[in-house]
Amino acid sequence: MKLPTFLREYAKVAAECAKDRADHPKFLLRLAELELLDRERRLVERRIRAAHFPAVKSLDTFDFTAIPSLNKMLVLDLARCDNIIALGNSGTGALLDRLTQHVQILEMNGEINDS
Repeated sequence: MKLPTFLREYAKVAAECAKDRADHPKFLLRLAELELLDRERRLVERRIRAAHFPAVKSLDTFDFTAIPSLNKMLVLDLARCDNIIALGNSGTGALLDRLTQHVQILEMNGEINDS
């Protein structure tokens, strides 16, 4: 069984558990949780690489000042939804179109309002 995170983190987790007076099952649980989180992260990274996207972007680099009418707080709130992927060439407005559709759906469902 390959457990690279166990191998990399066991000493640090053991020290934390000793400090917290955690028993062996809690020590193993903490290591298993770290392993699962790391596996999920690596899986996402592999899928993104396998998709061969022309560019991988996130909202961290989005220039909200370029579209002053775009509600930044609403966009960031929508970003907490499960994966939203917008595809299109740079400048085509794919992200804005997708977010607008989500806003309209949420408004129709009564999940957001303008107050």
